[in-house]
Amino acid sequence: MRILVVSNLFPPLVLGGYEVACGGVVDSLMHHHDVMVLTSDWHVSDAPIQPHVRRELPYVLGHRRDVPKAPTYARRAARTTRAALSAHRPDLIFIWNGTRIPQTALRVAHTYGVPVVFSVMEHWFARLYSVDYFTRVLSAPRRTRGLWPALLTAANAIDPSLRISLSPPLPCSVIWNAHIMRELNSPPRSVTVTRETVIPVGTPHDILYSQLPRSPVSPPMALFAGRVVHEKGPDLLLDALAFARKGDHPFTVTFAGPVDPPYASALRARAQALGLDMDAVTLTGPLDAAALGRLFSQASAVVIPSRWQEPAPLIAVEAAFARVPIVASRSGGMPAQFAEGREALFFDIDDGAGLGAALSDLLTNPRATDGRVLCARGRAEEYRFSDYATHVERFVVECAQAG
Repeated sequence: MRILVVSNLFPPLVLGGYEVACGGVVDSLMHHHDVMVLTSDWHVSDAPIQPHVRRELPYVLGHRRDVPKAPTYARRAARTTRAALSAHRPDLIFIWNGTRIPQTALRVAHTYGVPVVFSVMEHWFARLYSVDYFTRVLSAPRRTRGLWPALLTAANAIDPSLRISLSPPLPCSVIWNAHIMRELNSPPRSVTVTRETVIPVGTPHDILYSQLPRSPVSPPMALFAGRVVHEKGPDLLLDALAFARKGDHPFTVTFAGPVDPPYASALRARAQALGLDMDAVTLTGPLDAAALGRLFSQASAVVIPSRWQEPAPLIAVEAAFARVPIVASRSGGMPAQFAEGREALFFDIDDGAGLGAALSDLLTNPRATDGRVLCARGRAEEYRFSDYATHVERFVVECAQAG
């Protein structure tokens, strides 16, 4: 079967677990199918040559300054997608993360006339076509008035490379990564979900991380791994660090992941306001799997302090395989991913003191901590990537056969 995978990012250029899982699934599918990946041109000069990957879609940050470029981005994405469809002639289209690429690409792919499967791991699916600066004009229940919307509508009607229509709704299938994603994301008006399933995501690095030695450093180190952005709550670790300094169990904090310079400055300002020594705070930037594994070996805890409704973070699964204690906010699907008290410690969203108390409990009660780690490691067996990839492939094949 020929499969076209569409996503905003693709390994080795990654920002988080979404694209890591996509890369692992593509590797698995390629054992039995002819797969082409269409992705964005984000940092394309840093990407290796991969014959099955086309890094050609515009990567769009969504800033207001991108508004005037919306027609250009939309046209380029539509043409690029049509070229990929013509070159690969897929039997099925597998759409992963549709954010930060012009969503004309998704609609062009969807109207190609073959089964379409969406893999949904974040909340973008419910807002499909309504936040893109071009397609949101087309998706409005009533055409938005004004010169700019009128110009976009006219460009869409006149330009033969566009002529995008978001009606009628088109059939599709959906793979949700957690039950809470299915509950919180109503399908957009532009699609009709005909088949769906929930498949908890696994990590392609399960074998690597399960074989890591454990050698926690002193003083203890709390590890945050992922995009260092406000909605992920990394600043709460600074509050927790300040809380711990009042007691007898200080620790250090390591932020491992991409961070914009303005947010890094904000974190340093927050640390200064709390009277913290920045020697206790490390920002590593993005790391590959091996480098992150070395931090897992050294960490006394992996902290996931998300403010947003985090569905099922891959970092929690990776920590469990690496036998690192997990501390997380009561956000989204995380309390269902690992059981509170038995497999992980939890605290309320935006509660830095609660996070500090959880870390103190973890450090002062090693026997209970070891018990949770053991239980979490057992639970991690449910997230073996080989099983995840098998279930995904089986569902995709069923969708293709159903037509």
